[in-house]
Amino acid sequence: MSSIARWSYKYTATVKPFAAVDGMTGETLYGAEYDIACNVTAALNEVRLSTGPDGANGNEAVATHVIYTEDGRPQKGDMIQFVESDGWQEILSRTFWDMAAFGDTPDYKLVT
Repeated sequence: MSSIARWSYKYTATVKPFAAVDGMTGETLYGAEYDIACNVTAALNEVRLSTGPDGANGNEAVATHVIYTEDGRPQKGDMIQFVESDGWQEILSRTFWDMAAFGDTPDYKLVT
């Protein structure tokens, strides 16, 4: 872990890496759990629906968690859990920033 990450990532989350889907049962299989150092924030986005389930227009609030980490192992499709969460959440998005200009390894943003 870089000196910048050691200073900024003071939180720990647990990741279950996606392994496969069992072709017989349809069950999703995961690999061995591991911990990552990170920071976690919550985001609440309002999505405008053109037609709701009953045909009505309206808005929907969508809550997500945004996780920042230097650990490159978590991938889209993996599951993540942290103390304030209500259980395992799927990682829906993964992006990264090149930190080479600072002489550091990339940082990653994971969204549930």
